Amino acid sequence: MRTDRVASAILSTIRTGVEYQLDDIKKKPFNGANIQFVEKKFLETIGESGAYGLSELFFHNDETNSMILYEGQKHYRKYIATGRYLTLLGEISLKRGIYQKNKVSHSICPLEQKLKFINDYVSFAAAEYICYSLASMTLGDTIKHCQKWTLMKPSEGTARRVLDYVGHFLETSDFLATAQSEEEISQEAVTLAISMDATSILIKQEGWRHATAATVSTYDVKGNRLNTIYIGRMPEKGKTNIDFHYGIKTFIFAILICIDHTRQKSTIP
Repeated sequence: MRTDRVASAILSTIRTGVEYQLDDIKKKPFNGANIQFVEKKFLETIGESGAYGLSELFFHNDETNSMILYEGQKHYRKYIATGRYLTLLGEISLKRGIYQKNKVSHSICPLEQKLKFINDYVSFAAAEYICYSLASMTLGDTIKHCQKWTLMKPSEGTARRVLDYVGHFLETSDFLATAQSEEEISQEAVTLAISMDATSILIKQEGWRHATAATVSTYDVKGNRLNTIYIGRMPEKGKTNIDFHYGIKTFIFAILICIDHTRQKSTIP
């Protein structure tokens, strides 16, 4: 990874931003309300400097050769176009090279081939933040939160596409199976309690969908809860099955409690 001029770009942007802000700050009286303003402005300056540093990092790691090999075939640098990318530090834009084969209109962008961002736009750190936010807030609240408190300002459409991408990845890859295989059940566990519930949700332009959630909890002999795993399914057509793979099939429990509010089939392999 080439880091030419990245540090100097960040420091230069911070210095310029802070000097400008200090000139403005010294005109105001010292009180809590104005310090709140200073905090936000300093944070914005740090974000802008980091975003500028990322732009420099991307620029210096883009392809500059007139010809590259892609999938065993020669592609030639045809033109430069502006690309936009959403990061934790905000949206950045820069000029990057576009390559094509002779007599073929299909283009490739080597920088985006290297980054492999979600939809060639959202960085993985930004996507992680969006997903964690959506786990505890609605889509609308997540967007409002980002608009007010974070350096990146995703649209609702961007957040939806990130959620679709991550959901599809988790369901089609072996990531969940790997995570589930690492789940350990305490040797103190004597009771297993499984609870499932579901509701019908009316979604705009899609109609009624069925959303399902479940919890898997273990308890010791005194009734103290040892661990709880929360499972959910995105709203889908019809009723869905939830499979529990969390090591419970090899563990012997003295008491098993199953509460199924959905009347649908649950599977414990």
